[in-house]
Amino acid sequence: MLRSSIDAAHIDAYSDDDWPTEVLHSYEHALSLARQELVSGTRSRRSDPGMGIDLDVQDDGQFKVLSDLAPYTIHAEGWGGRPAGLQRQRLGNGPVD
Repeated sequence: MLRSSIDAAHIDAYSDDDWPTEVLHSYEHALSLARQELVSGTRSRRSDPGMGIDLDVQDDGQFKVLSDLAPYTIHAEGWGGRPAGLQRQRLGNGPVD
């Protein structure tokens, strides 16, 4: 994925399988970002805490979350002025779109 082509992204902190050990830090970081959104009022208290976590792809740490978790998550999306080349969605054990 080309970072320069992505303006915004979000990710779900859910996977069909256990998170690999090497990405657990990024998983925890994603959940922390969701908690920060809740505290700042940009996330509804009724929202699922692990779904649709917004990521600032210009922030190195948040881009690492996206890069680490995208191969394993049930859903990640990135978009920008040009096609970003990232959309991953898995429903159950079905194919990745």
